[in-house]
This record gives sequence, C-alpha cells and structure tokens, in this order.
Amino acid sequence: MAQLVQSVTTAATTLNKAYRKMQSGMLKGFNSMSEEWDMLDDIKDYELTLSAREMTVPIDLNRAGRSAMIAEGGLEKNPVTPGLEELTLTWANLNERWMTTLTAKYLDSKGQAGQVIRQLRLQAMKALEAISNTVAWQFYGFSTGYACQTSTNATSATQTLTLINAFGISGLGSAGYLASMFSVYDRIAIIRSGALVANGIGEITAVDESAGTIAVTMIGSCDVNANDYIVFANSVENTTIAGTDYNLAPVGLLDALNSSSVHGLANTVPNWNPALTSSTAGRFSGLKIRKARQAIANLGNAKPDLVIWSQGVANDTIEAERALSRFDSTMGMELDGSVKAKGITFFSTRKTPPGYAFVLDKANGVGKYSLLPKPTAGVPPFADGDKMENRNALQFSIDFPYAYIWKSRRCLASYSSQTEQ
Repeated sequence: MAQLVQSVTTAATTLNKAYRKMQSGMLKGFNSMSEEWDMLDDIKDYELTLSAREMTVPIDLNRAGRSAMIAEGGLEKNPVTPGLEELTLTWANLNERWMTTLTAKYLDSKGQAGQVIRQLRLQAMKALEAISNTVAWQFYGFSTGYACQTSTNATSATQTLTLINAFGISGLGSAGYLASMFSVYDRIAIIRSGALVANGIGEITAVDESAGTIAVTMIGSCDVNANDYIVFANSVENTTIAGTDYNLAPVGLLDALNSSSVHGLANTVPNWNPALTSSTAGRFSGLKIRKARQAIANLGNAKPDLVIWSQGVANDTIEAERALSRFDSTMGMELDGSVKAKGITFFSTRKTPPGYAFVLDKANGVGKYSLLPKPTAGVPPFADGDKMENRNALQFSIDFPYAYIWKSRRCLASYSSQTEQ
C-alpha cells in the first residue's frame, strides 16, 4: 500500500501571510561622523568684521633689531620702526542640499508609526554627515581643493582611476587611505594646469579601497593623463570648472605648513614660515616633541598644546616607548597603554595623513570664523524648505561659510615620513 506524500506546514512558506513584515530600528553600519568636526570646536573663534569686498589683517612679522650703544654726547640711534605685513582673508562657502516630496511631509506628520526612522530626520542626518565629512578632510588640505592625483593615462567615458598623492603631496597615502576620501554618488573633476579637462566631470560608481581606485562615469569621453589632479564637483553645474571645488576650499593644515604663500602673504617674508618641518624618515618620539616645543617657543614665543598624528604613527610611538619601560612583574604591563606629554593633547583619526605628526599651539597658531552657526543634528522645520518649481516637492539647503586663519606659522611644526604600525 502506497503512503500519501505529505508536505510539512511551515511558517516561512505555507503560512507566511499570517505573519507581519517586521523591521527593527535602523542600524549604523559604519562610522559616519568625523572626529575632526568636534575637535574643531576647540579652536577659538577669530574676531573679525566680515565683508564681502575685502578682509585684511595686519600682522607683525619684522623684528625690531638692536638698539645703539653711544658715547657720551654722541649721535643717537637711527630712528627706524619696522613695518607691518598684511594677510588677506576669505571664506569657503560650503553648501549641502536635499529634497523630499510633499507626500513625505504629510507622512511625517500622520504616518510616523509606519517608518523605521523618520525620513526627514534621516535626510537631515545624512546632510550633516556630508558637511562634517567635508570639513574634516579639508582641515588637512589646501585651498586649491585638491583631493589627490591619479596615475591613470586613458581616454574613455568610463574611467577607473588609480589614486596617488593625497592632497597633491608626492607619495602621501596608502591605497585604502586615498580611496576612503571618496564615496559612491560623489562627483569629481579632473584638473590639469589649473583648467578643467574636456568632459572632465563625472560621477563615482564604485570605490575599491584595496586597489586604491574609483570607477567614474564621465559626462563624455575624457582624456585623463597621469598626475592630473582630482577635485570634487558636487554642485549642479555639470560642464565647467565653476561646478568644481577648485580654488574654493579653506586654507588647511598642510597648506599652512607647506605653501609658499598663505593668506596672500609669501613665505619670503621673515617669520612667515613654520617653526619646524622635517621629512626625515624614522620613528616619532618624545625627543621630536621636545624639538618642536623648542622651535615653537624660540620662533613663535608660544607653547604647543596639541599633537595631531596618524593612527599608524601613534601605534609605532607607543610600541617604541613601551620597549623602554620597566615592570615589577610580567603581569604589570597594560596592553592598551598610551604615551603622554605634559600640557599636550594627542589627537588621531582615520583621516589624519599617514606618516605625519603635527605639533601646534592652537590659541596662537590658528583661529576660525564663519558667517553662520555650526550646523547641528536635527530636522529643519518645513518652513525652511523651498517649494520646487512645478514639482510636488520641497528642497532644503544648509550653508556653512567658514574659514581658518593661520595667525602665526611659527606656532606650527610637522614631521612627515614617520614610521607607522
């Protein structure tokens, strides 16, 4: 006698419609906010009367020299007063936008129970993430807006660009570090000799951190040459250099340390140079901090209170110092130990340029100013959204016009090519 073939009744298939589709709270799959965004709160605001025409700041850089020793009744000292120099300031106009439909507005007020996270809150959070990410990377960069260069030499409308030379500095950055500057949906531009390469604007479609490459769909066939510069181009202007970040960024830390002209003043002017810059390879150490202290004290009459170093340099320094430690027992060593220096805060993030250790006096070396308050988390009220023409939608916009003023380059020091682990 044959037995009837029976099917097992399962919850996942047979009776699946008896169950609700459930979603839990939104997970955070990566570290989206930037530590630099909060660290910059510690930089003091620079008091400045803002103007759209021109902003200049007089700066005393020329030493007074020596007085005269004269004989009794002799001729007195030649009356000479050294003149002042002048800095010319401007700001970077950072802008972020997002849009939503009027239906989403109504659902936000009536249908929040059906949302894992409020759509409008999520969009505002992602906008703030983009702003903080931009400010953090550009803190280290140049006013040129250079993100890096490419070693690719090809002509095509679809490019896979190999990234080199972070911020345009030769040899700086690993494949992973360079690729981490970019995200899918970002738009970039190719700059050569201060001009936009023909069809040189495109959208990133893939990022490969292991290979240090980005895949880009250009607006047309683009002839990319090795050592061309890459800048971001996230405005809606899609064909000219005006739609790129080129020459529109603030003066960052590497700019202040390396450029021949900062705030319109050339480094040929006495005392308009960093206190110390060293590219000698080797381990960072307490001795190097001591030398930076001495240079900043001697030339800038200041005391450094901040070291910004890459995570790899921090790791290697800790490992080197631990090797010199003495312990009462084999169980007396802390595996997560750290190094300290009196009066100095140590700061390190994934965005800090590899191999670098920067030493500076925050109060005397740098200030910041902005036309608007720093954006904070939260959803702007709907009154702030603009109705899009002929669209059943709203558009939101955040502006953050800001800048750094490097008040004394003599209060800055840097070591590059330092050993990493």
